[in-house]
Amino acid sequence: MDEQLGELAAGLRGYVVVDQGTARLQYHPQDPEEASFVGRATRYLQLYDLATGRLLLQSRALEREHLVLGARELAAHAAGGFDDVVAGGSVLRLHDVWLQDAHGRAYLLRVGLSLDAAAAVLNHFLAMLLVAVPAGVGASALGGWLMARLALRPIERVRAAAEDIGISRLDRRLPLRGTGDEIDRLAAAFNATFDRLSEAVARMRHFAAAISHELRTPLLVLRGEAEVALRHGASAGECREVLASQLEEFERLTRLINQFLTLALADAGEIPLDRRSVDLGALVRRLVADLEPLAEQRGLRLSAETRDELRVCGDDQWLERLVLNLLDNALRYTLAGGSVRAAVFRDGPRAALEVADTGIGIPADALPHVFERFYRAGRPGRREGAGIGLALVRWIADAHGGTVAVASQAGVGSRFRVTLPLGPCPPGDREAAAAG
Repeated sequence: MDEQLGELAAGLRGYVVVDQGTARLQYHPQDPEEASFVGRATRYLQLYDLATGRLLLQSRALEREHLVLGARELAAHAAGGFDDVVAGGSVLRLHDVWLQDAHGRAYLLRVGLSLDAAAAVLNHFLAMLLVAVPAGVGASALGGWLMARLALRPIERVRAAAEDIGISRLDRRLPLRGTGDEIDRLAAAFNATFDRLSEAVARMRHFAAAISHELRTPLLVLRGEAEVALRHGASAGECREVLASQLEEFERLTRLINQFLTLALADAGEIPLDRRSVDLGALVRRLVADLEPLAEQRGLRLSAETRDELRVCGDDQWLERLVLNLLDNALRYTLAGGSVRAAVFRDGPRAALEVADTGIGIPADALPHVFERFYRAGRPGRREGAGIGLALVRWIADAHGGTVAVASQAGVGSRFRVTLPLGPCPPGDREAAAAG
C-alpha cells in the first residue's frame, strides 16, 4: 500500500498546477490512461499552502468527511510520511508529499487509499483460517490415527505371537509378511534369536539328562557296595576292598564332574586361552613318548611322524589336552597287536595333526555324532568314558580357529584330522611376549 501511494504521489506531481494561490489538475480527459490514473490518484486528495495553511485543493470524498488539517497539524505533516485516519467508517491510508512551485513556494500534497479492500481480504482469510485450521487439524489427527493403526497392525500381530512363545513352546516363531520391510527384518532377527534360544535350552536339557545318567551308575555302585558290606558284616579285609573299589568310583566321579564343569565354562565363554607360540610337532612327540609305556602294556604300537617345525598360536595346555584326548581315544578303541600313529605336517597355510589307528572303527551311522557331547559309539556292553573327550577336542579346535574331521570304517580303523592356522601370535599380545 505504501509503495502504491508513493507511485500515485509521484505521478500527481505532473498533473497538479499551482498558480497565484490557486491550484488545479491539468490532464487530458480524452486520454484514457491519464484519466484513469488521475481518477484513481485523486479519490482521496488534499493540497495545502504551507505558508498560509490554506486548503487549495480537495477531493469530494475527503470534503464530505471534513478532514481538514489545522496549522499545528499541518506543521507536523509538513515533513511527509504516512498516516492512517478513520473517515465514514472506513480506514484511509494517507501519504504526505512536499511540493514546490516555480516561485519556490512550498505546498503539502496528501494522497490516500482506502484500506477497506485489504481489510476485507484479511477478514476473509481470518474466517477461512478459523474454519480451515480446526478442520485441517482434525482431519490430520484422524488421518494420522488411521495411518498409525495401519502401520502398527503388523507390530501388534508380532506382539501377540511373541506373547504366545514360552519355554514350553519354543518351536513357535513370529509371522513374516514377506514384504522385506523393517518389521519383517525385526521379526526375522527375533526368530533367529529364538532359534538360538531353543538350541541352547535343548542343549541344557540334554546336558542335565546326560549328567543324571552318568552320575546314576557310580552312585548306585557305591550304594550297593556299602549295603552289601553292611548287610553281611564284612571283615576288615573285605571293608578295605570295598573302600578301594569305592575310591575308584570316587575318582571316576571327580573326573566326570571336572569334565562337566569344563564344558559348562566353555559354553559360557569363561575359559581364557593363554596364547603363545607352540611347536605342534614337539608337543606331539613329547606326548607320544609319555604314552608309549601304556601302549606297550596294551600290546599296541604308538609312533609319531613330524618333519618341519610348525608353530601355531595357541594355549599349549589346551592343545596338549586335544592331542591327549585323540591319542587316548585311539588307544582305547584299538585291539592288542594294532597300531596308533600321530603325524604333524603342513597343509598349505595351516598345520595338520592326524591321529590314525587300526582299531574297531566307527559305524557309518555314528560318524555324524562322534563330536556330540555324551555320545558314545563303543563296543556293546562296555562303558567307554562319558562321551565328552571328542566334544572337548572340537571346542579346543574351534577356540583356536581350527577344524576337526573324522574318517572311519568299521573293523578297519579311524583317522582324526585337526587343522590349525600357522603363524606367530599377533604383536603386542602378552602371549607373543611369552613366546619370546
